[in-house]
Amino acid sequence: MALPTSRYYDMAPIAQAQLIRGFLRWAFRLPGNQAVTTGGQGLGQRAIAAGVWRPIVLPANGVMATGGEGIVHLWCRVDPNNLTIQDRVVVKNVVSGSTRYLDPHNWASDTVGGEPLECRQANVVWSVTTPADRKHIQACLGWGDVVPPHYVAQNYRYKIYNEYCAHKNLHKIMKNQPKRKKKGAVRRGRRQFPEPFLWYMFESLAKACIGMNRAYMYTGVVHQDLHPGNVFFDVPDQTRFPMYPVLKVADFGSARRLTLSTRLRVGAVRTDPVFLPYAAPENAWNAPPWAPNPPPFWEAPNMAITQRTNIYQVGLIMASAMRLLNPLPENNWRDPGRGERVAPPANQLHHDGAIAPAVGVHELTQAQLNPGPKRYSNALVTMVEDCLRHNATQRSTADNLLQTINANANFQGMDTATAANLTAAQRELCVDLDNEQYRIGSLF
Repeated sequence: MALPTSRYYDMAPIAQAQLIRGFLRWAFRLPGNQAVTTGGQGLGQRAIAAGVWRPIVLPANGVMATGGEGIVHLWCRVDPNNLTIQDRVVVKNVVSGSTRYLDPHNWASDTVGGEPLECRQANVVWSVTTPADRKHIQACLGWGDVVPPHYVAQNYRYKIYNEYCAHKNLHKIMKNQPKRKKKGAVRRGRRQFPEPFLWYMFESLAKACIGMNRAYMYTGVVHQDLHPGNVFFDVPDQTRFPMYPVLKVADFGSARRLTLSTRLRVGAVRTDPVFLPYAAPENAWNAPPWAPNPPPFWEAPNMAITQRTNIYQVGLIMASAMRLLNPLPENNWRDPGRGERVAPPANQLHHDGAIAPAVGVHELTQAQLNPGPKRYSNALVTMVEDCLRHNATQRSTADNLLQTINANANFQGMDTATAANLTAAQRELCVDLDNEQYRIGSLF
């Protein structure tokens, strides 16, 4: 039986399975709080309408995703007469455990049981982003099922309602790229992304970072959990890059306003979930702070979290996409998953030491970023390299990064190409995507 005080990740597999079964049987309810107003707690998101809502059915009674703090699944509103799909909403059943639930720093305005900070941060960033670029931030549509903290029957859980992204996340798109042809008995790996798509990704991520910098009157937000699993893709925007899916930065559950305490790495930021293979030097740990008798756990003890922390994580995402490796072997030495690649110690990214790490390297070389067999342009590789500077002051700002991308990107016409006018050469510049499922108007 799952303890109500436990975080999802810390539960036994049988308890996790119970939660999944219960979530799939959950009778969909509209969020008790919808983010549809301007000002106040809502920030202008679209409304979720009442109707007949059904969960999608996946093999083996599965769900779309699970994570450290809960379960994610998709519900569709269907026309009861012909079962065509009218709307889609992704619901995240957050199982944070009592410690994080009762921490006021994880709620908007420090009000436990009010608006989850994850929803507030996403919509604050969305609202201050240039309207044309808001498409690059996944919107939170509302939240509900929050049990007030003083209730005795407390399960330390709640639900967040997010917009649906039809083409999944970057990790799935990377895995979806076709295998190269065999040479002899050796399979040569997957076909690398075309360079215009990487420039498009880079531009989209830079725009999302600019939005994060504008939050809270330009105080800014540090995301902390940027990685391929939190970079989603939706149907293309037909006005620009109509052949590429719209990139959206998602999951602001670890996002923090860049207050003095956040910059100095004290307070709530010490216990935020961070995916260490994509951590910047300044928020990477040698040991998690909740470990028994942890040593001074910041890998780089004399650094500060800044707006350029987001830029470093963008650099790691771009490097991962260039090499079709998630995570990068050089930064996967702390707690690698089963079967994951880990670079030899001499090539690993380490950030301790005042001048140079005792083992490994501070920064990746251009040869590591661009190993081939397909070689990307020097302009692209150099810009990714600059995002990954160990010294944060040497990294680009988000605004400068976007300006440099605009000055150097070679989209090869993919910013305007459509299915009707693609040249033979441009067909080779498309990326392989799964067929769009659960389209509005399609049969459920």
